[in-house]
This record gives sequence, structure tokens and C-alpha cells, in this order.
Amino acid sequence: MTKKLTAFQLKVIGIILMVFDHVHQMFYFKGIPIWFSMLGRLVAPIFLFLSAEGFHYTRNKLAYIRNLLVGFWIMGVIELALPMALPHEPVTLINNIFGTLLLGVLTMYCYDGFRNWRQNKKQGWIAVGVLALIFGYTAFFMQLFNNIEHLNINVFRFFSILFPTLLTNEGGLR
Repeated sequence: MTKKLTAFQLKVIGIILMVFDHVHQMFYFKGIPIWFSMLGRLVAPIFLFLSAEGFHYTRNKLAYIRNLLVGFWIMGVIELALPMALPHEPVTLINNIFGTLLLGVLTMYCYDGFRNWRQNKKQGWIAVGVLALIFGYTAFFMQLFNNIEHLNINVFRFFSILFPTLLTNEGGLR
């Protein structure tokens, strides 16, 4: 008899490891050991695997994408509110894996749309629109970076939590 980890058990392991990573990131200046962050490096592959599995087995792919976007927005608001709740200069939280997961799932959706273009033209055209949105929004962010001296940080923060870009998401081009 082989014992297997369920998706729920993997999520719990990922959440626990993520807490270790965030504790180190937020309080490294208090002497939290670096191995807290090293444990956290396992989180992204776990959640990327789970998002691919979830996308493959879900019946409503657009609802799955919507839920990842809502998770991205919730984490973005928490990311903005945390410095106000913990007003200590070195305490920051800038990780939002939901952006990475969302872009990954959108990539899978586009791949399916292009692969099945003949059977489902609607999904194919949605895939074209999604790619245009992602690349257009990334180009918009590149323009913001080009005018960095005139950049209003609040405008930048608003747009950074509106939709993930290839430049600003965790695990992105940077």
C-alpha cells in the first residue's frame, strides 16, 4: 500500500513553509535565521504544481482564473495595509504568489485556446485577448518605469495590484 499526499495536505505544507519565509522576510533584522527563508523556497513549486493540477481538473476554467485574480487583489490590499498596521520601516511584505499563479494559469488557458482553435473558436479568441491584455499591460508598466522621475508611488501601487505583469509579479522577468 502506497501512501500519497493529497492536494489539501500539500497546501497545508505550502502555507506553513510560506509563513516561515514571510517571518524571515519581515523580521530578519531581529535575528530570524536564514533557513526560515530557505524553507520558503519550496513553496512556489508546490503551489505552481497545485495550480496546474487545479486548472487541469476544474470544470469551470474561467471561474478558476477569476478566483486567482480575486486572491491577487486580496493579497495586494494586505500588502498595502501591512505597513500601516506594522509601522516599522524594515517590515515589508512584497510577495504575492497569486500573480504568478494567475499568469501561469492564463498561459495554460491560452495554450489550450490555441491548441483547440478549430473546436472552440470562442476560447481561441479569448486567448488572443488575454495575451494582448498581458503584453499591453506589461508595456504600460514599462512606460511607467521609463518616466520614473514623474512617477507617483500611489498610482504605481494601484496599478501594481490591479493586474499582475511580467515585470512586477513574483518570479517574473526581474
